[in-house]
Amino acid sequence: MSLKPADLTDAIQAAFAQEWQVIKGGSPPNVGTEDRRLLFAAVARGLLQYLEDHEDELMTRITFDDSGQDRETHTVVSASLDIDTD
Repeated sequence: MSLKPADLTDAIQAAFAQEWQVIKGGSPPNVGTEDRRLLFAAVARGLLQYLEDHEDELMTRITFDDSGQDRETHTVVSASLDIDTD
């Protein structure tokens, strides 16, 4: 499953509503809803684009713990986050 800007936008919008409830009580006002959605979409797209552009830099080493006895360290030569920014 790809990470998609629309899904992250929805998650940001939901988190905003939850934080509003905690801090201010009630729901965010209807005024500015479209502008907030535009802001959340831009943040989501920018974040996912940044992660996609730098996905090979996110992990440089992985340590496996096989059967609880031997530890082996491997170098990561590539990584894919399966991000779809289209």
